[in-house]
Amino acid sequence: AKGEVVAVQLPNIVEFVVAYLAITSRGAVMQTLHMPYRAAELSTLLAHSGAVCAIVMAQAKDYAAAQVVNALQPRLPALRHVIAVGPGALPADAMPFDGLVADAHTNDAEPAPVARSGSDPFLLLYTSGTTSAPKGVPHAYQNFLSNSRLSAAELSVGVDDVLLSAAPFTHLYGLFTFNMALATGATTLLLPAFSPPDLARLMHEARPT
Repeated sequence: AKGEVVAVQLPNIVEFVVAYLAITSRGAVMQTLHMPYRAAELSTLLAHSGAVCAIVMAQAKDYAAAQVVNALQPRLPALRHVIAVGPGALPADAMPFDGLVADAHTNDAEPAPVARSGSDPFLLLYTSGTTSAPKGVPHAYQNFLSNSRLSAAELSVGVDDVLLSAAPFTHLYGLFTFNMALATGATTLLLPAFSPPDLARLMHEARPT
C-alpha cells in the first residue's frame, strides 16, 4: 500500500527494474539492501524500516537469501511477505517472483490508480555507517528524479545513448544512472555483478556511450 516499505536485495537484473517500477508506481517506498549484507545487517535494517515485504534472491552463489530472511520473520513483526527471485530452494511461506509475474499476466484487472505527490517519499537509502550505525535517508520523487533529469541535460545524455552502471542499483549512484535513462529514453545495460572481465566484455560487446 501507499507509504509501506518494500525491501529489495537484488543485483542489477531485470527483476530489480520490475520491482523498482512496481513499488514506486504504487506509492510504496523501496528500501535497497546491498548484496553483501547477510543476516545481521538484514535483521537490523528490516527492523528499522518496518518493511512489510522483502524481495530477495532464492539463491546467490552460497547464499540462500530467501531462507535467511524467512528465518528472520519471527523477529520482524511487520514483515509479511518474502518474494524469491530465481531458482533455488524456497521456504514454505516464500512466494516465487516468476509466479507473481505469471499471475499478473493472467489477470486483466488494472490496479486502481494511487494518488501521489512529488514530495512523497519513494526511496529509502542507508548511509554507509562509517562513523556510526547506518542512518535511513528517505528520498522524495521530486528530489531524486529531478537530480537525474537535470544531470542528463548537463551530461548531454539523450535518447540515442546507452548507459552502463558498474555500480549496483542498490546504491544511490547506480539508481541515479538508471533514472537518467528513464528521463531521456536512453538504453540501460545491465551488469549483474561487477568484475573487471565482465565489465570489459560488456563494454566491448554493447558499446555503451
